[in-house]
Amino acid sequence: AYILLDGGTHTSVQKISKTEPLDMNDMDLVLSHALAGQYLGNKIIYFDCGSGSINIIKTDLLKYISENIDIPIMVGGGIKSNDDIKSLIKAGASYIVIGNILEDVSKRSLFK
Repeated sequence: AYILLDGGTHTSVQKISKTEPLDMNDMDLVLSHALAGQYLGNKIIYFDCGSGSINIIKTDLLKYISENIDIPIMVGGGIKSNDDIKSLIKAGASYIVIGNILEDVSKRSLFK
């Protein structure tokens, strides 16, 4: 299941899908969507804040979700550092999409 979270920017996913991201402060709403995905038979939940987002998934939200669902959690969007990765793993992420880090490394190597 794919769940778009508000990462603080208007993403291309919003534009193309014409959907609105979920507010990360409404933890019960986000959990309801994750449980719906699980109950519909999805084998993984992917929480995405969007490529280049200002914010990553909140660790307290991720911890709350991971304590209440039985399938793996993938997170992505706006992850820019090793500290981000460590905090997400500690909060319950099973998989982490790190496109922003790769984009940053690519830019540094090409333009230096």
